[in-house]
Amino acid sequence: PFYLLIFASELTAESYEQYDYPYYPGRFFASEGCLGVYNPAKFGRLLRVCLDCWYMYRDDKLDELCKKDCFDNEYFFKCLEALLLLSQKEKFQEMVSDLHGKK
Repeated sequence: PFYLLIFASELTAESYEQYDYPYYPGRFFASEGCLGVYNPAKFGRLLRVCLDCWYMYRDDKLDELCKKDCFDNEYFFKCLEALLLLSQKEKFQEMVSDLHGKK
């Protein structure tokens, strides 16, 4: 059990290192096209959808496309579908709208 915990924490650290935003996600907020108010919980949740989608397909272009235009794109919502999160689509759309800066 102890080794599994260490292994899992190393996987998490390595996977976030490749994206370069685990410890300073706020600095990537504007670079992703987000013009709304920065909310770390919402931004982190949307990033997590893209990361989980990347884990599923292992396509580097997909990660970039998923985050494009502050998550307000077809790829992000296709990732929701692939991750079986469509039941929460309205909640995610609201988060995207808040971060994108449009109401």
